Amino acid sequence: MIKPLSKSVLKPSPPPSDEENMKLFIEKGNEDVFKIVYQKYFPILSKYIYWLCSDFEMGRDGAQNILVKVYQNPGQFDFNQNFKVWLFSIANNQWKNELRKKTIRERENEGIKYQLKIVESESEVSDSDQKMNKIKLGLKELSETHREIFILKYSNNLTIKEISEIYSCSEGTIKSRLFYAMKYLKEFTSIEKK
Repeated sequence: MIKPLSKSVLKPSPPPSDEENMKLFIEKGNEDVFKIVYQKYFPILSKYIYWLCSDFEMGRDGAQNILVKVYQNPGQFDFNQNFKVWLFSIANNQWKNELRKKTIRERENEGIKYQLKIVESESEVSDSDQKMNKIKLGLKELSETHREIFILKYSNNLTIKEISEIYSCSEGTIKSRLFYAMKYLKEFTSIEKK
């Protein structure tokens, strides 16, 4: 008589973590596991950078640049860190470097003017589209740090703890900045409605 397999044998093992995939990539040069990391994080990083700059192509380019840097220098990853936090720290630093360039500042100003024209000229835009445009405009008015933290939390679903690790500050500071960002955006959108 054949014994039935126990339930623990039938359970598939969980997929490897990002940290385990990076270890395989670093130690064995396994490019297939890096493809997994790339496919997981390219859309997330693109979206994060897009929300910061309101430029779809810049979001894609930024995400590509970050992941190429990770591919070329995988040994820079510290296995004592959370991979996701490390990756968003790189993205955040890259964004700050880009802001220092004059051309980026000019693009932002053009983006704000463009968004204002859209809100003013499109009377047939749905309420949700109008609200999203107003939120984007409000985000532009926030300080750089408040905007970045808001986007990390609400666009990329990072935890307060992960964001505090990226910014190297307390969770209380992150909560406070999120509170003020939300308060400002609520006030901004209610003023804009009038």
